[in-house]
Amino acid sequence: MAKIGANLASEGLTGRNVQKALGEFLRSGADLPAHDLFAFRDPFVASCVDSLLREARVPDRWSPRFVSAVTEALLLQLLRHSPSEPEPADAKSLETRVAETQSRIDANPAGDLSLETLAEEAGFSRAHFARVFRQVVNESPHHYVMNRRIEHAKDLLTGSTAALKEIAHEAGFCSQAHLTHLFRTRLGLTPQQYRRKHGPGPH
Repeated sequence: MAKIGANLASEGLTGRNVQKALGEFLRSGADLPAHDLFAFRDPFVASCVDSLLREARVPDRWSPRFVSAVTEALLLQLLRHSPSEPEPADAKSLETRVAETQSRIDANPAGDLSLETLAEEAGFSRAHFARVFRQVVNESPHHYVMNRRIEHAKDLLTGSTAALKEIAHEAGFCSQAHLTHLFRTRLGLTPQQYRRKHGPGPH
């Protein structure tokens, strides 16, 4: 009996494994408490096993249907209380997925960084991704993307003489007006004012 219980514990509480263990248990003719088979105490399980044992000893024409019904109830009870499947060893934590998303944004702030695209690449729904990202980073994905694009635009403004329209495109903004609006609202300066203040040459 200990061997049956050990096999069941190692193979898991699947329907097939439980049925196999029950079969061995009933064929053994043993008269042991149910918890010796399943390595835990459950009055319902014990009652089911006792009923199956009694039915095996004194069968009648109703036994097949009775055994089938009791066995199904027993399986459902065992599966209901069995441990959930362990997370795969290669499953990534939420923090790791968000960190990978941040790296992707940082590496190419002008790329396709829509919420839908980022969520799909991270393996989340849009709503779940937005919620998890905010919890980990303490800002929304959109806000993070815009900040990275602003930083990229600042580098372009101070490190090149490109026109504002080109810089807006290179930094991932939909237009020069959008670039200017974000600079004004977040930095208090227009892109040209920022370039004159922080660009090379006398200030």
